[in-house]
Amino acid sequence: MTYPPPPPGGYDPYQPLAPEYVPPPPTMGQVPGAGATNGMAIASMVTGIVSLLLFCCTFLSVPAGIVAVVLGLVSLNQVNQRGQEGKGMAIAGIATGGAALLVQAAWFIFNGFAMLSGTDIWSD
Repeated sequence: MTYPPPPPGGYDPYQPLAPEYVPPPPTMGQVPGAGATNGMAIASMVTGIVSLLLFCCTFLSVPAGIVAVVLGLVSLNQVNQRGQEGKGMAIAGIATGGAALLVQAAWFIFNGFAMLSGTDIWSD
């Protein structure tokens, strides 16, 4: 069976317009998805920083500090197991969340002693 000759102008309707794109194979030692920054580590660091900034709002700072420490510990474990990046962010989240909790504990102790002593620390 023979095909009819292509129409004038060089367009052949029986040929594809462009070759299909085939992505190159991964290089030696490259693991797909490895090297990406762990999202929980980023969330831990951001939550820890926010918990420090909100130290004057105890009802926001304490839960945010707890969330930062928990996310940091979980993401640190994931980073070590999966070979992802974000170890520093996970450690920063643990440190800032822990610092926020320590600031809140010191604030409670300071206010507790002030109330027990019977002095008003806010008056002149």
